[in-house]
Amino acid sequence: MFKRFTRLYFLVPVFVLFTALTANAQWVRMTDGLPTSLSIKAIASNGSTIYAGSPDYQMLYVSKNNGLNWTAYPMGVYYIHCLALKGNKIFAGTGWGLIKIDTNTYSFTVNSFNSLYQMSIAASSSNIYVGTSDSNIFISSDAGTTWRRQSTAYNTIYALYATGSNVYAATSFGVFFSTDDGLNWTQSQYINWQNLSVIAKDNTILAGLPGGCIRSTNNGFSWIPISDFSGSVVSLIISGNKIFAGVNSYNSYSQGVLFTTNLGVNWVQKGEGLGYKDLLYINANDQYIFAGSYLYGIWRRPLTEMVGVENISEKVPIGYSLAQNFPNPFNPMCNVQFTMCNAGKVKLVVYDIQGREIQTLVNERLNAGTYEVKFDGSMLTSGVYFYRMTIRHGGSSTDGFTETKKMLLIK
Repeated sequence: MFKRFTRLYFLVPVFVLFTALTANAQWVRMTDGLPTSLSIKAIASNGSTIYAGSPDYQMLYVSKNNGLNWTAYPMGVYYIHCLALKGNKIFAGTGWGLIKIDTNTYSFTVNSFNSLYQMSIAASSSNIYVGTSDSNIFISSDAGTTWRRQSTAYNTIYALYATGSNVYAATSFGVFFSTDDGLNWTQSQYINWQNLSVIAKDNTILAGLPGGCIRSTNNGFSWIPISDFSGSVVSLIISGNKIFAGVNSYNSYSQGVLFTTNLGVNWVQKGEGLGYKDLLYINANDQYIFAGSYLYGIWRRPLTEMVGVENISEKVPIGYSLAQNFPNPFNPMCNVQFTMCNAGKVKLVVYDIQGREIQTLVNERLNAGTYEVKFDGSMLTSGVYFYRMTIRHGGSSTDGFTETKKMLLIK
């Protein structure tokens, strides 16, 4: 009798573990201190302090705790369309010009070219760049005290990206770039393409369009369309070795946010929970990625849910394996490694002791190799958790590999 009871005791948790599922980890809307209906078009961050601007209200919204609670600071008659940080100053582009905001007092001053519509801002280690709707880029090398005007034929400057002495501009007539701090500009090919966003990394330029994204590996001489998008790529950012894209699909189903680990060759969709929330801008600090949306305010998701899996070796292993997490016990971070001898669809999920799904760490197709993914248990209580990996090669549920392991979180 005791023996039969013991067998039943161990079977029940296994059954629950593999069948009881709750909602996957996803984006969460931040609401404390924000209006019910709010469009967020600009986001900047300094550690856990997040700044957000809206074209709907004449306010700068500030959170000191990664977006959980917000305070609104009046900005006079100015609606904020873009933001950039430089030292202890925030530069905010508005429909009536540029304002400079003190991060200690949140008082602001108006810059001299205050009659122009400010569309975009970027800051490098040496300069601040401001793009307008009337073919002008303003450049300051003294933190906004003086400005020089770079008159161009670039029409609307929708986005700017600066890194070192290189500056990239997404305009209504294609991408332009400068290699000398904005003194001289070169127009890329596809001059009739409207570009909404731009970013550059490791000799690759990515540009967002009203209908998707294009990629160049030769300074814009030629471009390759990327087929992963169904909507306008309105924002591109770099976080670590990843590039993230924010998508606006004009009230149809929104892809939300996608990321790439190989400079735009392949993209992984990470818009769970956003639904119809069309995005206007994205930004990230070292803990979270933030998304500003049309009418639905600002959303947040931990980067540990977004950055995906690292390929730590492309050498083809002899089989499949799921390693024990390390360290174990852990507090609060740990790593999980696994190997694949063939390409396949991988799903790696963490569950609690009751079989409830905590977080999906991996859910994508991967090539053969050795991979590592991080798990953050900072929001969990001490206890036993399980992680299960499933690899599928085709439609059959028996065609692949499945393994489950136990981990211990001690705080």
